[in-house]
Parts: sequence; structure tokens; C-alpha cells
Amino acid sequence: MLELSPTALVHVTGGAVSLIAGPISLLAPKGRWLHRKAGTVFFVAMLVMAGVAFVMASLRVEKVNTLAAAFTLYLVATAWGVVRTRPGTVGRIERIAPWAAALVAAGGLTVGALVAAFPGMLYDGDPDFSASPVLFLVFGGLAVMSAGLDIWTLRRGGLTGAARVSRHLWRMCLALFIAAGSYFLGQADTIPASLRGDHLYLPPLLVLVALVFWMIRVRIGPGYRTA
Repeated sequence: MLELSPTALVHVTGGAVSLIAGPISLLAPKGRWLHRKAGTVFFVAMLVMAGVAFVMASLRVEKVNTLAAAFTLYLVATAWGVVRTRPGTVGRIERIAPWAAALVAAGGLTVGALVAAFPGMLYDGDPDFSASPVLFLVFGGLAVMSAGLDIWTLRRGGLTGAARVSRHLWRMCLALFIAAGSYFLGQADTIPASLRGDHLYLPPLLVLVALVFWMIRVRIGPGYRTA
């Protein structure tokens, strides 16, 4: 049996709760009691999971995990900020968001460029880790895109309708995708050997499918245009 430290147990518990609450929130009728409650549980669980992961990865000098945890914290915080701010207004989280995204982008792109230029020279806490620039550059690129959307939101003075719902939706879904990918693929060794296999790619894939479905649904559904 895999033994976990108290800190790791908190991290794993937060991740497990988020992987239950996230899909419930996605499947529940939007704006209803179950959606709001499951979304709140997902938000808190993700903060716990990603917050602990950020501290643990930073102490272990695990650069990919540190970057992923920081970006996940940014995603859930800004997604939560959408529903905590009145339509057409800008809150404190929206004002901080571009700077947070810029820090993640700078870290991801800088380390990705260094790994590409000097392969094998950057230690990532795991002696078996083969440093690849791809993950760093992907997170850095997504953070650049996010910062651009944050600036666009500020320039508009806030969002309304489908644009507002979309901002909340894709950030929560991307955070759930990172959590699902981290657990089912990145930490597959915590899953009993008899349950491992290619089917572990299915949960993250389903999150992406749900993201695409809801982004289309929000854009073409009349009920979201004035949300």
C-alpha cells in the first residue's frame, strides 16, 4: 500500500474531491442549487490541492509541477472571480489577473527556452525526469493567452452575457483537465496496477469534450446571452 505523508494526503484528498465535484457541477443545471454548491466545493478543493502542490513542488524544485500548480491556482481564482463580480463590472481579482498570468507566462516560457537550449541541465527533483520544453512552453503559451483575455476584459470594463459565462467556464474546465491529467496520468502509480491502462486517458479527454460542448452551447444558447 502506498504510504502518504499528511501533506500529500491533504493534496490527494483535495484532488479526489475536485474530481467528484467538478463533473457534478458540469452536469448539473447551470445556475441551480446543485451547480452552485458543487462549484463551490470544487473551487475550495482545487485551492487546497493546487496550493499544497505548489508548496510541495517548490520545496522539491519540481519546476513543471510548480508551474502547473501556479497556473491552476490562477485559473480557479479568476473563474471564481467571474461569479463573484456583477456583470459588466471589474473586481479586484480581474485587476490582479493579468499580472498573475504574466508571471506564469514568464516562468513557463523562460524555463522552456532554457530547457530547449540546454537539455538535461535543469534538474526537476526527480532523477528519472527527462526535461522537455514542451510542457513549459504549453503552460507559458496558455498563460500568455489568458493574460491577453484578462487585459481585454479590463479594457471592456467587465463582461456580460455569453462572454462572461465563457470566461468562467473554460477556466474551471481547464483547471479540472489539469487535475484529471495530473491524477490519472501524472500520478498513475497511485492507482492499483490492475486498474492501469490506456483507459486512464479517458477522464481528461472527457473533460476536454465537455469544455468544447459547453463553449459551443454557451455561444449558441439564447439563455446565456444575457447571463
